[in-house]
Amino acid sequence: MLAFALRRARPQFVLALALIVGAGGCVFRTVGTRPVERGRAAPVQVFSPVKLHLTDGSTVVFQDGALITADSVKGRGRRFGLTLADSGLVQAVPFDRVVAAESFRGEVDEVASLLGTLAATPLVVVGVAGLAVALFGSCPTVYADATGDVAQAELFSSSIAPLMEQRDVDRLAVDADASGAVTLEVRNEAVETHYLNHLELLSVEHAADEAVFPAQDKRLFAVRALRPFARATDRTGRDVRALLGVADGAAYVTADVVVAAQHPGDLSDHVDLVAPRPAGDSAAVVLRLRSSLLNTLWLYEYMLAGQGAAALDWLGRDLNSVSTTIELASFYDRRMGLAVQVWRDGAFHDVRRIYEVGPTAWGDVAVPIAVPPGDSLRVRLRFVPDAWRVDHAALAASVRPVTPRRHAVSALRTAASADAPDLRARIAAPDEAYLVTGPGERYHVRFDVGPSASARTFLLAGQGYYVEWMRRDWLRTPAPRRFVPTDSLLSEAITRWRVARPDYERRFEASRLPVR
Repeated sequence: MLAFALRRARPQFVLALALIVGAGGCVFRTVGTRPVERGRAAPVQVFSPVKLHLTDGSTVVFQDGALITADSVKGRGRRFGLTLADSGLVQAVPFDRVVAAESFRGEVDEVASLLGTLAATPLVVVGVAGLAVALFGSCPTVYADATGDVAQAELFSSSIAPLMEQRDVDRLAVDADASGAVTLEVRNEAVETHYLNHLELLSVEHAADEAVFPAQDKRLFAVRALRPFARATDRTGRDVRALLGVADGAAYVTADVVVAAQHPGDLSDHVDLVAPRPAGDSAAVVLRLRSSLLNTLWLYEYMLAGQGAAALDWLGRDLNSVSTTIELASFYDRRMGLAVQVWRDGAFHDVRRIYEVGPTAWGDVAVPIAVPPGDSLRVRLRFVPDAWRVDHAALAASVRPVTPRRHAVSALRTAASADAPDLRARIAAPDEAYLVTGPGERYHVRFDVGPSASARTFLLAGQGYYVEWMRRDWLRTPAPRRFVPTDSLLSEAITRWRVARPDYERRFEASRLPVR
């Protein structure tokens, strides 16, 4: 699932999300799944550093952890006002003043001394519609310009803790402007803290009849002679060639009969693709796809809300333990990716697993394959039922690796500054400095790429991780259970997802947080 790089993030102030909570209840109350019942959960001692975001916009930091009860959060804390002026010591915070909580790493003095990477801009206050419908969660989302409504990319969508920090490469549908520049907008549209370590633009010049795609291992390939597969059928025998033949947004979705029949011993759907054998010994399967919101339900309801307040230690401590992270990664490697398989010697064999695609932006990926002997090439896409949306599948008979040019950020603009060199420096290289953003923040990055006389493809490379905020009702889950990924738990999640899906999909886009 994940490439791991241990990083010591420098936590900084996250702009508070001032929300009116209570009447709206938990985010899962209206999605058709089992609601999180209100109740008096047993007190939970959290040992990881905890940051509380309060209804008045202030922040309370418990560096040594906190005791979370049904009525209050207790510990040795320090409160910071809207301008991060230290407002003094705190021993308890009434629970009805808490909007959300997050785990963090570092010393409490860093919260006071580092005013947040976008502190020059005014504080955003999101109203009651924010957390009450905050289903949207998608790590940093990237747009082509300030008015673009279609996300070009979403960065490091599976990196939910510092130990899981990784580099992500996404293909962009953008061109340089008349001045030879590419400008992108990076947003935090979710109830999350984003830690961006490095950002750069990649460009590849290529022949007019070629297209360039990233592979799952971050290599880039130029392909030509791209054509649809001759046959495409799903597990039920349904002909899905028309769905996969054109990249038009009309994507493959697992048949409901397969979702309904799944059980812990059978957690698989597949699409079989067949094409005449290419002339050479190598080819590439090119896919356009994205995750379904099953992954969002899995994260929110099982990893986080299902653990109650203990999820703060799971995020802040357990996921920074190699053993816990390996346990989670092993499960994801076995279950949650999309496996590309090729038929040879009487069986399908794994070629590559695809993991790093979020639920918001379509991701384009090339999977190079060695072509086995025979008159035809048989490829299988295998995945958990209803975990993926596949918009396009094609075969490239010609594939070659390419080396990109790398372009650093030449300007970073916030709402208060035409350029912020100090913020640019934070993402200039993969190091110990991070550009940290909170809910509702955005910034623009410009890359000076110069003119080109040939066809050119741009890709965005970003490295970092994000931390999900624990909503107040998640913290008081009355019967929490420790999250251990198993086939039985995944099967339960799929069963709940089958009921919740229509409302999840309807509310997902509607619950993006406004940005300034």
